[in-house]
Amino acid sequence: MVKHQHLSTNASLALIKQQLLLRHDPVKKLLTITQSDPSVALNRFEIYDSSGHLIASKTLEQATQSLTHNTKGLFPGVYIIKAHEKGIAKCEKIALN
Repeated sequence: MVKHQHLSTNASLALIKQQLLLRHDPVKKLLTITQSDPSVALNRFEIYDSSGHLIASKTLEQATQSLTHNTKGLFPGVYIIKAHEKGIAKCEKIALN
């Protein structure tokens, strides 16, 4: 018998606030990275390939909730996006084709 654990409303909201939203436009070759919590601003990001090699990184002079990166030089595959906000890093995977 499987027992399910339910998160409290406060815990659920905390998890949602930490989510990175990734959107890739294959026509324009742009990756948009957005922090789901509007009160949090991103100041740095890195892109790693599936082997863990650093492919690209960028530090912003001014933190922002959303940023874009040109993906023209990236081959189709799975990448890990690591975004930073005040020393806290959040990671998400994305498949580019």
